[in-house]
Amino acid sequence: MNNKFVSLTYDLYISRDGKEELMESTTLENPLTFCSGLQLLLPKFEDEVTPLSPDDTFDFTLEAEDAYGLYNKELVREVPRSVFEQGGTLDEDIFFVGNTIPLMDSEGNHFNAVVTDISDSSVTVDINHPLAGQSLHFKGKVIDIHDASQEELDRFTRHSCGGCGGGGGGGCCSGGCGEGECGEGSCGNQDCHC
Repeated sequence: MNNKFVSLTYDLYISRDGKEELMESTTLENPLTFCSGLQLLLPKFEDEVTPLSPDDTFDFTLEAEDAYGLYNKELVREVPRSVFEQGGTLDEDIFFVGNTIPLMDSEGNHFNAVVTDISDSSVTVDINHPLAGQSLHFKGKVIDIHDASQEELDRFTRHSCGGCGGGGGGGCCSGGCGEGECGEGSCGNQDCHC
């Protein structure tokens, strides 16, 4: 169902060590809002929630293949340290194990990577989505759903973060929201939930 305005709250859980762990949550004060069919969210997430009505609750799981994909070891790359050095020095405030750094490929596409190792000659980065390989369990409630007005469609296309389908950190969004691209919040701007 394309061109539906949807507002909802949800809790996102993943499984760690056999237990469900809350990863992300929205509230009535700061719900997830989107217009369906704009490729801003995971398609299977939209498929689950857009047929619902206001006040309906939902409880479903997206397998990794329908979420952020399987973990791909080939997306862990060793990059010469010199690529990141300035004046022969690596900025230790940015480059440390566990930090997420913004990168750009040769075609100008922006993406995030997690630093997994630093040696004297290289920096190893993992460009898998942080939730790659994870099944995502969503529980929530629809606040509002209606045919989107042209103004609502324009608002979401104007504030699109280029690939939400996350919050940069996961959830039902696919990432792509960086600081300065949209503003605050889960990408933060009320008009652009990513």
